[in-house]
Amino acid sequence: MQERPAFPTMGSLVGEAFDHWINHQGRFWGVAGPSIVAFAALSIIEILSIPHFYAMGWDVPHSLFWSGTRILLITLILYQWFKYALYDDWNQRRSTLLGKDLFPWHAFISGGFIAFLVAQSIFLRIIFLLWGEFLSGRLPSAEEPNRGATVRWLFDVPIDLIGQIALALFFGGFLLFLPSRAAGLSWGPWRAFREASGIRSRLIATAAFLSFVSIAGERILSFLEAFVPPRQGALLDQAWISPVVSIRGLLICFIELLTLYVLAHTVSRLFVMKTGWIPEPYPQPWTSDSAARD
Repeated sequence: MQERPAFPTMGSLVGEAFDHWINHQGRFWGVAGPSIVAFAALSIIEILSIPHFYAMGWDVPHSLFWSGTRILLITLILYQWFKYALYDDWNQRRSTLLGKDLFPWHAFISGGFIAFLVAQSIFLRIIFLLWGEFLSGRLPSAEEPNRGATVRWLFDVPIDLIGQIALALFFGGFLLFLPSRAAGLSWGPWRAFREASGIRSRLIATAAFLSFVSIAGERILSFLEAFVPPRQGALLDQAWISPVVSIRGLLICFIELLTLYVLAHTVSRLFVMKTGWIPEPYPQPWTSDSAARD
């Protein structure tokens, strides 16, 4: 009887990804540096555009528009890091695409990635909406003025952390969909879920752990910020720009980008071990034509 391959534990996979990050700082900052600048600029533009947004007559809500823009930016980042995790020579392959196509779509983004992240965003919005409705139904009223005191603890529930953990539990089993798309395979979500048999628990545990790290890092930075005395009158402390370019904001962005990097490396590692996939040899270009044949 053929033995099942032994897969590393979640801890060893994450540790390996962190070691890879330490030894590939140039690769990380080549994407993370411009991304941090882009996120900061995006936040400033979002705030400054509020009085002008509705003047243009757009029917799309302001927050929804910018949420979609952020999802697109995260998709671009995550796609590149999955490519780097799967192709050691991705820089050369990307250069080949840039030289052959007028707009090399597959060098920068994937429709499957966008759909996956949009589905996650919708899932989180539903959780927060249901939680808000649950809380609003327990606020004090004229008939029950003392109700608020009995349910006050509900407002301290870390719903953001709970939502992220629920997101990891629900979508973790489908994570092989991302490296399959980055590798040019035509897998759907259910195919990715089936192929994850035997490693699904590792995928879910990795996603949940990295979600916890991201939320915990933000909470710790918020706690430490309370001990920093405010600088009255300084430009960086003005309400409209402080959350954008403050050290705390930059560190939060760095933590989120690092968790995405670790996620891409870990999931790609499991994908390769589970499927035995190997990239097409370079210099044969990986073009949209070859993707269509797959």
